[in-house]
Amino acid sequence: MNNTDYMIHLLARTIKTGKDELITPLIIQLSDMQVSRDLLEKHNLPALVAEYAPFNEAAKSLSKSVLAWKYEEIAQEMPQLLKEFVQIAKEKRVPEEFMVRLVTSLMDFDDLDTVRSCLEILNHFEFSLDEYEELGIYRKATQFEGQFRDADEIIAKVDVLLLQDEILEEDEAEVEADDLIGHAEENEEEENDFSDDESVISETESGIYTDEELELEDHFEAVRKEDRKDQVMTEICMMLLAGYIRSGNSEVISAAIKFTWAFDYSLEMYQKYDIQNLIYNFGVHNDDAELLMNHIKELQARELFNENRKFFKRFLRTCMEEKTITDSVLSYLKGFLENGDDYMVSCTLKFLLGMPITLSQFKTSHVEACLENLESGPSAQLGFMLKMKIQKLEHSEKS
Repeated sequence: MNNTDYMIHLLARTIKTGKDELITPLIIQLSDMQVSRDLLEKHNLPALVAEYAPFNEAAKSLSKSVLAWKYEEIAQEMPQLLKEFVQIAKEKRVPEEFMVRLVTSLMDFDDLDTVRSCLEILNHFEFSLDEYEELGIYRKATQFEGQFRDADEIIAKVDVLLLQDEILEEDEAEVEADDLIGHAEENEEEENDFSDDESVISETESGIYTDEELELEDHFEAVRKEDRKDQVMTEICMMLLAGYIRSGNSEVISAAIKFTWAFDYSLEMYQKYDIQNLIYNFGVHNDDAELLMNHIKELQARELFNENRKFFKRFLRTCMEEKTITDSVLSYLKGFLENGDDYMVSCTLKFLLGMPITLSQFKTSHVEACLENLESGPSAQLGFMLKMKIQKLEHSEKS
């Protein structure tokens, strides 16, 4: 672990203490350090600030800078992402209901480039009159009538279907209605059969290839393209989720979380679209959002497990080289007791047992409160010994 990695780990730990007197000086100290966006992203600093230091001005400024950096990069990627999304959607011969609902939902947001792309997708397909109504396609198109050509064309398609429907109703009153209706049913059966065939075609075109069908190089290229398609779809779903969380509407947030759960998202994707931070700011009282937030925390804990262990060892080694323990160091050690794994907890307790710490420091840091959660095993025994040490200090002070 290099010095930059160590200091950003220390910054994350410092923010978790929630103590302004530690957070502000360290942020000022690190302000001139050259840090990659990936390293800042790894620790999800905006989410940490929202959870532990929402009122610290230096932390809020840092969070704002990181988010501006992040959103600028997303904005630069968006035109290409939307272009690929349109291409992926149009590859389907028959539109999937999930895709249609995803597209119509994306049109709830104010970004006109996204709306334009969604209308292009919807206009590419033919729907029944009922589908235009039930899937909300017609309603969405009317919201942008006169603004986009695709919206106008969708409205025109619906008008034609309505006219055809009126003609059919008039024909039903005539003597030849039965023949006409029978002919229409035969056509419908042919269309249904064609749709079934097309669904099979869609499967064979979905990127599932065998070595017999393709040369090895072509096979890898096909797999790469499918991976890219998956990435595009997950990013589009993340856009939708982030947008709906920003709405602050609890019902909408729950619906979006359940709707987008069709894909398996990486920690990188959750962090890129700032989902955890958005939940803290707009969805903290929503049960589904809280479950999602805990899931993201678990992913991050697994991702950072080895690095956290390296940071802990280096931090403890640095503390051992000092002859005295400061209040700030105790704040970090308390964090290890609260959030560390068994190894960290045991090592921290041994360190506290062996170092000269005053009763006042123990009381101020509230370390003793952390010992109540140690129920069994070596950590519980060490915790009991530390309690005895604190009690001896109390007796010495009284006497």
